[in-house]
Amino acid sequence: METSSELLGRPVLIFVHDQWVSPMVMCIGQDRRGREIAGAEMMRSWLVAGLREPVAAALTLLMGVNAVHAADTLPPFKVTGKYMTGLALLVPRGTADTDLKALVLALRRARRENSLDKLIPPTTKGGSRGPYAIVVVHVFDEPEWATSEALERCSKTKANSPLESECGRHVRAYYFYAVTAAEEGSVGYAEGKRVFTKVYEKLF
Repeated sequence: METSSELLGRPVLIFVHDQWVSPMVMCIGQDRRGREIAGAEMMRSWLVAGLREPVAAALTLLMGVNAVHAADTLPPFKVTGKYMTGLALLVPRGTADTDLKALVLALRRARRENSLDKLIPPTTKGGSRGPYAIVVVHVFDEPEWATSEALERCSKTKANSPLESECGRHVRAYYFYAVTAAEEGSVGYAEGKRVFTKVYEKLF
């Protein structure tokens, strides 16, 4: 996790972990839709520099990050489906888009803070890259779509098929993370330039 702010006109960066080393690995996982993929990824190893302004950084952490935590209000949700590394989360029907946004941002924050286990079960349990090496979360407010069977059916659908469109338009929010890919999050659902839902906001 990292956070930044401006204190006395000078940027402050806080790094929680002081070291992150990622060797070359062979990966067998899934793409952003939960489809199986395989490949090799080389990630650089680096050491994160220590804090140069510990007093200012501590103030930023206490006043900034904790304030964000206190202000967040997550909608009620439960995990109702799982297929491979994909999860289906069910929220109450008609959940506000602002609440869905808070949920997606909470997943990203929890991933950065190594506390995803407080929100969702492991998706790569026992894996060499940890219990959350690949996370694919689809949020629904319709129980019939938030099932393991629906996740499997939608992950196997062909591109540009009627079923793909039907699956996509029922997604209220989306979160994706993989150690070898960019993190993604949105209210609504899209793939590239193709937007499946009436409401769509890319968050990151």
